[in-house]
Amino acid sequence: MQRQHQPQAGCWALAGGHVEFGEPVKDALKREIQEELMVTVSVGVLLYVAELIGQDYHFVVLDYAAEVQSGELRAGSDAAAMRWYGKGDLEGLPLAEGMVQFFQHPDVVRFLEWG
Repeated sequence: MQRQHQPQAGCWALAGGHVEFGEPVKDALKREIQEELMVTVSVGVLLYVAELIGQDYHFVVLDYAAEVQSGELRAGSDAAAMRWYGKGDLEGLPLAEGMVQFFQHPDVVRFLEWG
């Protein structure tokens, strides 16, 4: 999704967001995906963990495998735009911090079958 808000508005990143107090992580993932992508997903295994620290933010990012169960992909609450991308589509795309490393990680490459 193309980020609509700061940090890194206009850059492309995976959908995600905050975990509410008492909310299981996988439930938060399902909720955020529904809000931002307008689709329902089933959540699989944890693929990647990152820590992003900036001047005014500190994020711990947990990226899970997920499969769309229902709905039609479209921009929701925090997305300026939405699109499915393949491996060859990423070059030249303004990616948010950490996305290059994510797409190069062996577990992610294997999951996406980009190897």
